[in-house]
Amino acid sequence: MLATAMVFSANAQTTAKRGHTTKNTNTSSTTTKKKVTDVKPSKSTFSFLMGWDGLGHSMFSGLSSANDPYATKPWFNSWQLEIGYQVVSVNQFTGFVGIGYESDVYKFDGENSGFIYLDRNDPSGKATMKEGSAAYLLMEGLETEGWESRLCARYVTIPMGVDFAVSEDFGFGLTLVPGFNFTTKNTGLKYKLHGDNQSRLRDSLKGYVNPFKCDVRLNVKFSLANLFLQFSPVPLFKDTDRNDVYPLRFGFMLKL
Repeated sequence: MLATAMVFSANAQTTAKRGHTTKNTNTSSTTTKKKVTDVKPSKSTFSFLMGWDGLGHSMFSGLSSANDPYATKPWFNSWQLEIGYQVVSVNQFTGFVGIGYESDVYKFDGENSGFIYLDRNDPSGKATMKEGSAAYLLMEGLETEGWESRLCARYVTIPMGVDFAVSEDFGFGLTLVPGFNFTTKNTGLKYKLHGDNQSRLRDSLKGYVNPFKCDVRLNVKFSLANLFLQFSPVPLFKDTDRNDVYPLRFGFMLKL
């Protein structure tokens, strides 16, 4: 009888294990949250401008040559670098301010000797830009032919303006470009004789180039490339016989 009871008990335990065994599975659902970060466009800009420049007796005549010592040939030697920052953006309008560097080299249109110089002792009492005659060059101990004269002016600029975007790839811009002239050993009147630099003859023109300017720039945007026209209501020279000589520039601008 004891054996029967033990067999029954074993069967009961086996039945309980088989019939009532439960498996508790705790399923935890993991929710992966993706952090979405809005990438805002940079407010900083970089501009590189290159083009033709010239001097004229009105704000818009600098790219035409005339028989005058102050006149220059239109020449591809104007360079500007600018770093800007967008200070306001409303609809299609963007306002910016920046700082830049500008180098303008003007090639004089001398028809005879090609030697252009500033005569500080002119009988008129004012400094006068003149073309060196053969007699003048001989008196100075210089060759009478083969000269080329250039004027180099450099500035630190503070461009400020607005851009208007008609579409993503087309727009317009208006910029004021105040600038401060500075002199180095490579600025002023410079000369070449038969293609060789004559650094010993350089005239810094210190005191005769306006220390301040304020140009106006108009540009048309095509994607990253721009066409620009930059003129100045402030003459280049001061304290000379002709204080109505104005620079003009036309060319291409890359703005990133």
